[in-house]
Amino acid sequence: RWQIYTALAHGMRGIVWFHLYAYMPEESYRNAPFYGKNFKRTETFTHIARQQDIFHQYYGEQFNKMELTDVYHAGQIYNPEKRFCSDETLKEVDAQFGYPTIISYYKEFDTEEKWVSIVNAHQRNVNKITVTFTCGYKKTFWLAPGEMKLFKVSEVEALVK
Repeated sequence: RWQIYTALAHGMRGIVWFHLYAYMPEESYRNAPFYGKNFKRTETFTHIARQQDIFHQYYGEQFNKMELTDVYHAGQIYNPEKRFCSDETLKEVDAQFGYPTIISYYKEFDTEEKWVSIVNAHQRNVNKITVTFTCGYKKTFWLAPGEMKLFKVSEVEALVK
């Protein structure tokens, strides 16, 4: 989950997990997707397949319609130039813990519709996030490690009208 959503939040357009034809059954490497001559699936394969399925069910169609326009960070940050500051869409992104949080902006290719995602960028710990939009809408939610919440800006703005 962490790999998928932190990559999406930074503009990734596709993921390749395993190189099936490069796999050598007589060789072993950590967290291989398959093992043995019959290519039995490992727990790693199952975990990654589950997260990919969740992504496709909830977000896949939407992410195919839009592109990243900007990305910022809150909490623990690594590039001060990308520190989140209030703007025309978001007034505040507050987290219960100081873990890294990714705030990403997207626009749809055809409609120019704007979207915002919030990602808990911590690999192991959950975080309680409160997002305040400039229109006055406020939402509090928990995010698992690497989990994402996606908002369509026009729908959020319609909630306060």
